[in-house]
Amino acid sequence: MKIDEATPAGYLSKSGAAAYSSLCEGTLDNARRNGELPFIRFSARKILFRRCDLDAWLARKLVDVGQTDGEG
Repeated sequence: MKIDEATPAGYLSKSGAAAYSSLCEGTLDNARRNGELPFIRFSARKILFRRCDLDAWLARKLVDVGQTDGEG
């Protein structure tokens, strides 16, 4: 992942957030537009995500498939 030196520590650009989460930028845009993922907008092109917000959003998307201990 390329580190953008102009981005403050703990924050990710849209491309950095996509690389960090292994998701495409469009998925992040959809979550942002739907109000699911907090963001900071400095201009039309400059959007930042806090890493902790991204981690929390990803954790909410976690699907629990139950225990797979081999007992059926």
